[in-house]
Amino acid sequence: MMMSWIRTSSYFVIAEVLGLLGFILVAKYVGGLGRYVPLVIALGAVGAIAWAVGKARSYREIAYVSIVVSIVLVAFVQLLGRTVFPGLVKGTDLLSASNITESAVLVALGFAAHLVILSVSRMLRADAKTVVGRAT
Repeated sequence: MMMSWIRTSSYFVIAEVLGLLGFILVAKYVGGLGRYVPLVIALGAVGAIAWAVGKARSYREIAYVSIVVSIVLVAFVQLLGRTVFPGLVKGTDLLSASNITESAVLVALGFAAHLVILSVSRMLRADAKTVVGRAT
C-alpha cells in the first residue's frame, strides 16, 4: 500500500516539474499569454492524475501525497534557483529567515492546494455506498 502513494506522488511531481521548466524556458522566448501554455498543460495533467487516482486513495494517502509533493516542489525550485535559473530565488540566502519563512508558506499553500484537488476528486469519484458510509 505504501508504494501506491509514493507512485502517485511521483506522477504529480513529474507533471508539475515539467510544467515549471516549460514555463521558465518558454517565458524567455514568448511574450504575452503564450508563456502560460506549459502551466495550463501541467494543470490539466495534474487534474487528470487526480481524477485517475482519486477513487483509489484514502484521505491519509491524500495527505501523504500532498505534503510530499509540496516539499519536493519547493526544494526543486530552491535547487533550480541556486543553480540554473538564479532569477527564481533572487536576493535571498539559503538559510535566511525570510527564505525559510517563504518556503514554509509555499509548502503550506501547496499542501492545501493538493489536498483540496485530491479530496474533491475523491468525493466526485466515490460510489454512493462510500458516500453514505456503510455498505448495503
